Amino acid sequence: MMGSLRRHWLISLVVIVIVLSSGSFVAFKKRNHHLYESEARIFVSPRVIDYLHDTKVLDPDQEYRRFIGHMEMTVKRYDIAFDALQKLGDRRFDWLGRLFSEKHDKNPETYNDRYAAEELQHALIVFSIKDTYLMVVYLQSSEKNDVVLNSVIKTFVEKVNAEKDLYFGKNNKPNK
Repeated sequence: MMGSLRRHWLISLVVIVIVLSSGSFVAFKKRNHHLYESEARIFVSPRVIDYLHDTKVLDPDQEYRRFIGHMEMTVKRYDIAFDALQKLGDRRFDWLGRLFSEKHDKNPETYNDRYAAEELQHALIVFSIKDTYLMVVYLQSSEKNDVVLNSVIKTFVEKVNAEKDLYFGKNNKPNK
């Protein structure tokens, strides 16, 4: 190996200079681009509503997948994103950071709640962990976003509990 480097020292030097200069260029361009990631795991417990009155036998796995799919879509609902951002008050636009500033040229008049809620809906990544009752909610942005994700999860739990009362009475039995 050393003999090869001695014979081709000029080629080795050129390769080293090219690699270092390209690496330095990439490091210089990415120096201020921070990426924050927050993750929350939610334990969900399915409760199947007996709306068919036992007239049809349903596959429990199919019902579970349908329930988890419904919960995944519920986390990303507009009303949940909107209410979660409203709870943050003046900090509701902070998580957007550079993404929002680049799209709107740092014009504060374009900071509106609807846009922020829609961006939050699109930024949330929700998936379930197979064969468990766990759902993962993931948020990635250029600014710290743990407070936003916590607000989304708290709002989700509140809304689901409030909507549960529509289907179940106070004694957790289906209303008829």
